[in-house]
Amino acid sequence: NRILNTPVEFPAHVSKLARHFISGILRKRPEKRLTLKEISKHPWIVANARAELENVAPNCGEAEGTSLWGNDQ
Repeated sequence: NRILNTPVEFPAHVSKLARHFISGILRKRPEKRLTLKEISKHPWIVANARAELENVAPNCGEAEGTSLWGNDQ
């Protein structure tokens, strides 16, 4: 219960976009949390995680004719 009632505090170096993203996935009410689709399109993910994942697995999905992120690039 304490986890649900303790506000999230971010270190000063965490960007506003990262804070928005983290807050969105940690909302108490599941219906208010970011959906997987919203997560994949969130500006922080688009700017950071996609580039990192493409560096880690640049050829992922090429055999199937799709990229790591599907056809919405």
